[in-house]
Amino acid sequence: MQVNGQPLPVQALALLEVMNIQATSNGIRLAPSADPGDGQLDVVRVDGEHRDGLLTYLAALARDNFGTLPSVQTDGARVVEVPYTGQAFHVDGEVRPAQPGVTGQVRIEVWPAALQLRLPLES
Repeated sequence: MQVNGQPLPVQALALLEVMNIQATSNGIRLAPSADPGDGQLDVVRVDGEHRDGLLTYLAALARDNFGTLPSVQTDGARVVEVPYTGQAFHVDGEVRPAQPGVTGQVRIEVWPAALQLRLPLES
């Protein structure tokens, strides 16, 4: 996996989320400091070999300090590239089915100011 063109150490991951908002589609706040207007993605990784217990994660999510756990690392990024080996993955509330035998790279890139809203002025 690469973040901003820099390879990250190879490690088993229990969870990988690339987010532009604070919570997943089901409301789980994995990236409470994420800001959709900052031009950055939040890359949340949970170490698969040194992970904490389920109750520890649930308690941290309830206290809104998931990112402070030793097994959780969050990095800011503009571009993330993840090796694809045919596994199923989740994009914006939709599960993309597994494609056994298909390999490649998944590239996720944020485009700062790609969406601009023009709201009417209040009188």
